[in-house]
Amino acid sequence: MSFTSGHRAAFTSAHWTQEQLDRFARSHQFYGSLGERLALTILPDSSDPAGARHRGLLHPQWALLFPIAIVALGTLLATLRGAPARAKRWAIVLGLSLAAQLIAWLFFTHVQSRFLLPLAPIAVLAIVVLADSLSRGPARDRGLRVVVSLAAFLALGHAGWSAYLFTQERAGHPNTALVIGAGAFTGESIRTQLPNLPQAQRDEVLNQIPPEAFINLTLPHDARLWLLGDATPFYLGGNVDYNTTYDASPLTAAIDRYGSDATGWARYLRAQKIDYVLINFGELNRLVRSGFAEPSVTPENANKLVVSWGSIIHAWPEQGRALYKLRVPPPPPPSELPPDDPSPSALAPSDAAAPNTLEPSPSATRASDQGATP
Repeated sequence: MSFTSGHRAAFTSAHWTQEQLDRFARSHQFYGSLGERLALTILPDSSDPAGARHRGLLHPQWALLFPIAIVALGTLLATLRGAPARAKRWAIVLGLSLAAQLIAWLFFTHVQSRFLLPLAPIAVLAIVVLADSLSRGPARDRGLRVVVSLAAFLALGHAGWSAYLFTQERAGHPNTALVIGAGAFTGESIRTQLPNLPQAQRDEVLNQIPPEAFINLTLPHDARLWLLGDATPFYLGGNVDYNTTYDASPLTAAIDRYGSDATGWARYLRAQKIDYVLINFGELNRLVRSGFAEPSVTPENANKLVVSWGSIIHAWPEQGRALYKLRVPPPPPPSELPPDDPSPSALAPSDAAAPNTLEPSPSATRASDQGATP
């Protein structure tokens, strides 16, 4: 089979720059020493920006599966001399498999607990082989009863622990989204009723719904929204621009062109037909703290943009998110335009837009302005 140019392109960097490739590689590598790698198999990672947490065999999602499997495998290996030939073969194969998987996890991943998944079948097999070995021999009947009891206890215990972890999701309400449905996130469940509510009650509802529902219900139909920090537009309708942290951001392009001039940034973004921006300051902070963000995409630059040329529409301080309308800066004199800059007319698109589906009252907007910049 010959490779066409299209095939070759699939294995190149495509539209990514070298900086993007390097940043992606850095965020998917572990730079600790061998001792640190080995320690993370059983000890929590105290350097995690979100707080100390396990990344290895003792991660809560695995419960006691791996410790029990290691004990089972150790028991099998310690009793090889008197064990049946079948158990010997299984013990050696499972021991080598477990060692190979752990070595691969230590040196070919960035040492996260999810990459231990290939060890789970090996762990289960080790426990099963030990159970089978114990159920044989002179005390077969008694041993079988003990093994079955232990196996049932382990299975039920692990299932119970998994259920407990699930109940802790979403602040102890893991199934809330299933009950309220997608309409609660998109706003469709209240779209027809909301216009008929008194203004005060309408504002109260708008202050309680999530950002996606607020945007779908209040922004003009032809408005273009840009997500800064977020990259999950699933519940948003209309025209939405976004990028993952590893892709090029419009903010970076604006800063590359205009340096520290926030007015130039706003001109550039409006020239891209961006009318509104939803900023997730909390996510930007996390990405910067973790080293995943583009160098120019920082909470400080995002704040500088909206302080200079943004009008607050609504804020969700508990989420660290805020929605702004980008104002239209005056076009620069032709003598100040960079050689490849859009024309002045393109830099100042009209602020006229289709009527809002639902207009929040000025009082609601003023209320949301408090704490708009997390």
